Amino acid sequence: MTRQMIVLSSLAVLVGLVPPTPAFAQADNSSDKTTPASASTSTASDQSDMLLRPKAPAVFLTGAYGLGMDQSSHFVSNQSNGLQINLSGHMSARSFGVGTFLTPRLSVRFEMTFPETLTATGATSGTPVVESLRVAQTTRTGAVFFGYHTSSSRAVSLEYLGGVLFVSQRQHSTSQVFTNTGMPLAAPMESDAYSYKSAAIAGADVNIALGRHVAVVPEFRAWSLAGTFSTRTSLAFRVNF
Repeated sequence: MTRQMIVLSSLAVLVGLVPPTPAFAQADNSSDKTTPASASTSTASDQSDMLLRPKAPAVFLTGAYGLGMDQSSHFVSNQSNGLQINLSGHMSARSFGVGTFLTPRLSVRFEMTFPETLTATGATSGTPVVESLRVAQTTRTGAVFFGYHTSSSRAVSLEYLGGVLFVSQRQHSTSQVFTNTGMPLAAPMESDAYSYKSAAIAGADVNIALGRHVAVVPEFRAWSLAGTFSTRTSLAFRVNF
């Protein structure tokens, strides 16, 4: 009896020294742990969400200098039955503009040119009386463009433009009559004529980014008005804000 009591007492002491093992400890730990693959996938997705796509500039300014060409199909004169000359030729072209993006691919802008003067001269020959005529045509234009951009974030992108052109022209004519020896027979006759017109205009730009805020832009513009086909080819610098 005494031996049985001693054995039972020893078993009770051993059972009391062993700590209880939680039944769900392993399950809880496995559910809380995250595998490295899932962690890396979650991190990558979070970083992709945080990366913002480059936005189109809110406002951009341009200044351009280039060459203009007018090809006229008719002749002008400062008096009826007088000498007529054709107003075709080249002139320097300077312009500036301001625009903004309506969407990342669509923009609207306003462009204005500095006064451009095209001068043409002519004279009769083979007669005792020589008539000379000099016409200086000064043109000012303003245009509203809507543009489609192939990209607003790439280093090089194309822009297709279309809009309405408003034209103001002044023709200053000077005519005089001479003898065939060059002596004037009368005082010079001068006259001025003014006209205001509008026409459709089309163009294309190549935007070459030099940095985040500066770009160099070759430009081309073309329109037809009252029998005259005009083009402007220039190189512009653009500042983006």
